[in-house]
Amino acid sequence: MYADRSSVASVNRPQRFRILIIGRANSGKTTILRAICGTDEEPDVYSRDGRKLGKRSILYPFRSNQASRIDPTTTRGIHDIEESLVFPSNQGFIFHDSPAIEAGTVAELDLIRRFIQRRATEGSIDRQLHAIWYCFPADSNRVLTRAEQKFFQEIDTGKVPVIAIFTKCDALDADACTALVNQGMSLKDAQAEAPEYATREFQRTHLPLIREQRHPPKAVVCMRNMHMKNMPDDIQNATSELIKSTSESLDDGALKVLLAMVQHSNVELCIKTAVERGGIIETAKNLGLRENSYEEFEPNNEFIAKIFRWFPYIWVNAANIFLGVLGHQGNHMFLDHLDPPLQALNYGAAAVIVAANAFQIKLGVVDTECLQLSWANYVGSGKAEQVQAEIDHVFQDLASPTFKGILVEIILRNQITDQAAGGPGFEGTSSVVSMEGGYQYVYGQ
Repeated sequence: MYADRSSVASVNRPQRFRILIIGRANSGKTTILRAICGTDEEPDVYSRDGRKLGKRSILYPFRSNQASRIDPTTTRGIHDIEESLVFPSNQGFIFHDSPAIEAGTVAELDLIRRFIQRRATEGSIDRQLHAIWYCFPADSNRVLTRAEQKFFQEIDTGKVPVIAIFTKCDALDADACTALVNQGMSLKDAQAEAPEYATREFQRTHLPLIREQRHPPKAVVCMRNMHMKNMPDDIQNATSELIKSTSESLDDGALKVLLAMVQHSNVELCIKTAVERGGIIETAKNLGLRENSYEEFEPNNEFIAKIFRWFPYIWVNAANIFLGVLGHQGNHMFLDHLDPPLQALNYGAAAVIVAANAFQIKLGVVDTECLQLSWANYVGSGKAEQVQAEIDHVFQDLASPTFKGILVEIILRNQITDQAAGGPGFEGTSSVVSMEGGYQYVYGQ
């Protein structure tokens, strides 16, 4: 049974961050939830009293009638807002999927209003509603439907922040490119200029419609290329911005900590995935096969970026920053005497541990100071020497299919556990671009 009931333990130590997601059909809700949770799986569905009902497609809701699941058209748009959706691989988030309010009827709005009001006042923090994500497809001819305008005009969500998410913003890039070509720009130049032009047009055409509402969202996030699995950098950056914006929109410091801890519960999964799919061991094996195996291994942007991309809260372009830190302080690892494969394993392990520690320093924001501090923590704590000794001890098993698991265990044993001042839950740990009037706007590149 799903532990969604209040108890002394859950009151004292909340475990889950609860989000209501609203949006039209084909607004990208499925893509967002899976990207946030780092999975392609379907969520488990739980009733209001915590009974597991089964699996449910986010596109086509769970129904007890088998025929309904076979014929998706019979279930489109039919949701029970009270049901909880939990992805098995990331149980720190609880999602509620609202029925699409396409018509904007009184009954539809009342259903959502009652849910928000009741969940906002629950006694247990675990059972409270913490945030609302409202999705808008940027490729639609209608920026705001009549139903959506009624939501933002009539429903006061109180302390529960609403984050407006414009999906499919890459469609705006295509329109921008066409407009620039029509203005006489070459196709090559138009393609390079299109994202910036689209941003300006978005601020001119879309933002005012959102801002003028009686109850406007606390933040706006634009997501691009979320459906393109061959563009993981864009996906990671966009999801990181969404989490950061959600955190910035929370007035309650305890909820900021809760969201941070939900993300932190995923760090171990990030570590495992980074080792399994980040190319560390493959690089070491290839170095062992080189004829000039005496040449030192110098980590480059590609090597570090493949590792960092598996940590959703860290910018992939932080790889350049990390390499800059290595350039100034990397000699503190004393790896010159090691064979190149061992050097690759040590640099890879260091990148994973530093990325994991970066979460404790600045959620969602990775700058030079953050990585310098994380690196200093790694070297100064003695972890670098310990990792080097443990890797050297098991290096003969590099060809073993279990070596990835061994490397994961080494990294997990040597995580930096001391939280630096200004870590999750402290004021000023993350930032979002502010616009006039206190309105927050983030454009996920």
